[in-house]
Amino acid sequence: MKEAKLNVILLSFENVSDLTKSIQSIAHHTKRQKQGGILLKKFQSALKDAREILSTETHKSYVLFAQIKPPIVAGGNNFYSDLFSQIGLKNVFAKNQIAYPALDEESILRSHADHLFSLAH
Repeated sequence: MKEAKLNVILLSFENVSDLTKSIQSIAHHTKRQKQGGILLKKFQSALKDAREILSTETHKSYVLFAQIKPPIVAGGNNFYSDLFSQIGLKNVFAKNQIAYPALDEESILRSHADHLFSLAH
């Protein structure tokens, strides 16, 4: 890409902070700082609203499936785990530092999670 003189912008989405920085970078490089700022304010407002809604929820533990068969879930070292923790939910597999570990169904059942979410369609 360098030889073709293309300006490559590296973006990271490993956590919510990375998402914020990436939006700012995209806005800067496309000369759309105002729109980027508006988007970030909306995102921060949505996080705040979600925290408020969930503040009275007593059942906050969850498992997030990246894949159902075989089960692959979100561990503690990824964007989704960070996002969900910022709104007050608790990933039952957060101590697993593998971003998306493959687990057996028994481990998932023993977790007694309050909520099951799936990214898989």
